[in-house]
Amino acid sequence: TAAITMAPATKVYDNDATTDPSSYTVYLPTEYTAPSTWTSDNTATAVTGTTAYTVPVADVDVTAIDQNVGAYAVTLNATGMAALAAANPGLLIANKVNVGGTYTITKRPATITLPDTILWANGQEQNITPVVSNIVTGQTLGYTLTAGLTKPGTETVTATLTNAAVNDNYDITIIPGKLTVGDVTVVYQYQDYDAASGTYHLATTTTGTVTHGTDRTAADYLTYSTTGAAKTGYTLVSDDTGYAPNGTLSDVGGQVVYIYQQNKETATVTFMD
Repeated sequence: TAAITMAPATKVYDNDATTDPSSYTVYLPTEYTAPSTWTSDNTATAVTGTTAYTVPVADVDVTAIDQNVGAYAVTLNATGMAALAAANPGLLIANKVNVGGTYTITKRPATITLPDTILWANGQEQNITPVVSNIVTGQTLGYTLTAGLTKPGTETVTATLTNAAVNDNYDITIIPGKLTVGDVTVVYQYQDYDAASGTYHLATTTTGTVTHGTDRTAADYLTYSTTGAAKTGYTLVSDDTGYAPNGTLSDVGGQVVYIYQQNKETATVTFMD
């Protein structure tokens, strides 16, 4: 006796039973008459000695499906077999011919992206905020990140998957990124003039502060500014010998140097006849 089989069915994992098939394609041997609730499926791939029918899920045993990734056996259930028997009163239909088919839930593609990120050093460990895409609402993938940076520097950050059960339902792609932590320091140099040699020498040095954002989500977060520290009797001669005094942090940063030089004394000479 020919077997009653089903065409394979599949979906991508979504943890949602409502997206399972509402009907299945059943290959019914030609000696059988289909129940009135089954409709001919002319789009199905032909199987010799059978006729393809679209069968409502109410006639299919789907109790094995648990919504995780895997292959699940589906067959006609008691209701389906009873309907088939009623449509064929002159035939004895054995359960062993109810071979059925397979419903497969495949892994859902997901991506963990570590976007290149520049952050201000703040005395605490800084790290990239991962962007996780295409996961089922309410679920969280299991992974850990490369340790971040506390001091200015650069490193490549990636994710390492854990053995969390949720990961088994995903085909996960990891895209590493570059983390840059930077800082800007400010120093003021005051040079005194040596009249005997006609040169300047460093007399005193003090430090200053840089002003920048603290909200890493703000558009101007990486913008910074510094100001000079004028001193009576001294003139600013340079503020570009080091890192730019104002701008946007784009690397590990550096030191802004303001150089002030002592004003030369001007002597007045009067000639008398």
